[in-house]
Amino acid sequence: MRAFTLPCVETDDQLLDKLEMGFDPLNGAADSPRLELLRPIECQMTIKDYTLVEGHLLQLPRGTGTDDRLLLRLIRTKLADARIVLSDDISPDVVTGNSRVAYSVNGEPDTTCVLRHWEHKDDESAAVTVRSLLGMTLLGMTAGQHAPLVQDDGSIGHVTVLDVAFQPEAARRTLRG
Repeated sequence: MRAFTLPCVETDDQLLDKLEMGFDPLNGAADSPRLELLRPIECQMTIKDYTLVEGHLLQLPRGTGTDDRLLLRLIRTKLADARIVLSDDISPDVVTGNSRVAYSVNGEPDTTCVLRHWEHKDDESAAVTVRSLLGMTLLGMTAGQHAPLVQDDGSIGHVTVLDVAFQPEAARRTLRG
């Protein structure tokens, strides 16, 4: 398995100090000053998830909405920083597409969801799509990991992955024995 070493991320206090200096997440390209401060985004993706996220990038509307621009930049940044891992080699505590994950945003009570690549009209109410800021942030995180969360208004919160209760890749390995 190939692995790439990522440099250390600044502490939360250092990051928040810089963000309070007025960096605007809506100016600039994929590496806008505010998103650049979040780098490196520590995550692992299977080849399948990486390919699907690339497809989402191509399908996103190029509108002027704040959500669209933030998500577009987050996807580009995440793709640039992701460590690609074969499905057979991904750790069972990593959030992948169709994983059931427990997480907390900004210290709020735990929430559990299934992370989906697409919205389904028959889908359970606890599904989160990777085509959202929260979903894209969760994808590739590891249980116990904390990460900055770009919110719809451009502010920065925090998300913590508490548990990966189900991961399809781990389930397939178990079935194969």
